[in-house]
Amino acid sequence: MELGESMKPSWTTNLFLLAGLACLGGVGYFASSLARPGLPAIDVPEVFALGEVPASENVTLAVPVRNVGRAPLVIRKVMPCCGWKAKVAETTIAPGAETTMEVSFSSTGGVGQLIERKIIIGSNDPSRPLVKVAFRGHTPYGVIALPKSVSLGDIKSGERREEQLLIVTPGHSERFGILKVSSSG
Repeated sequence: MELGESMKPSWTTNLFLLAGLACLGGVGYFASSLARPGLPAIDVPEVFALGEVPASENVTLAVPVRNVGRAPLVIRKVMPCCGWKAKVAETTIAPGAETTMEVSFSSTGGVGQLIERKIIIGSNDPSRPLVKVAFRGHTPYGVIALPKSVSLGDIKSGERREEQLLIVTPGHSERFGILKVSSSG
């Protein structure tokens, strides 16, 4: 069956196909592996969602690093920041193969902290010699008291004074009890 003029793909059809691939995140790899046969092409997640990370823990992650090209991919350098550590299991990745990048960090620094870091990977991919991988997550909130402190002032014997204090544990519905109330000063 022959295609009629109305059924032949136009440049707009091709443009929509490329736009669709871009939305799927594959246009860079698709274009680099087809337009440049015989060259390596790196494929790593551009954003690695950590979700909720327990506070004050040592965390280790395995991030996949793939070669979607047609020549060996050589990882030349892995550059973490801000006290994080990262290393790849193998520095040379065959076409169609993958390795892992081990990332480790400590989530110390308190509760309710936003975690945002980047690691840069340098390779011999001619179309993407430096690739940034963003890591995003947070540590959970602990107990929050509103207001942070309550002052009852000087209280005479037999006198009664009341103040309200709201204690919440965001994101958690467990009940808890107050075991002790003390005064200072």
